[in-house]
Amino acid sequence: MAQGMKQAGVGRSGVGSGEIGSRGRSHPTPHSPFPTPLSRFLSAAATRGFAWGRHDCMLFAADWAKALTGVDPAAGWRGTYLDETEARAVLSAAGGPEAQMHRALKRCGWRRIGAGPAAPGDIALAVPPRHADACAGIVAQSGRVALLTRGGLVVWPIPVLAAWRHGAMHG
Repeated sequence: MAQGMKQAGVGRSGVGSGEIGSRGRSHPTPHSPFPTPLSRFLSAAATRGFAWGRHDCMLFAADWAKALTGVDPAAGWRGTYLDETEARAVLSAAGGPEAQMHRALKRCGWRRIGAGPAAPGDIALAVPPRHADACAGIVAQSGRVALLTRGGLVVWPIPVLAAWRHGAMHG
């Protein structure tokens, strides 16, 4: 995966995080657990950083949907806020992050998936450690969600609260 992308989880010495590096290569390694388009997307996203209204957690997930479908599910709210307070107001007006993502992704051909594990490439809502609210992310591998945080792109082993899948993926 990309230089700058971090993976958090339980290591030999407990909870920690460290770089998952390919030393700047943007293509997957032969041992990469990620599908090639997802690996390229995550590698590129890791270099962009976090910016409210331009590249935040909701837009990170929306950008993945757009990359797969050519349709921007966030067109109605992209660029309409510049900070966390304004982002919360946008989400609140939409009924919360789950309602916002569901309506936006449904318009682009994504469907909410029921019980069962989310698969790599699915868009997910999850609550990262030390966060009170759900963030939108992308399932990177079973049990791990890639999330864009203020600290950068991380892959965490966290439970998925809600997930959506596009028909072009997974059959």
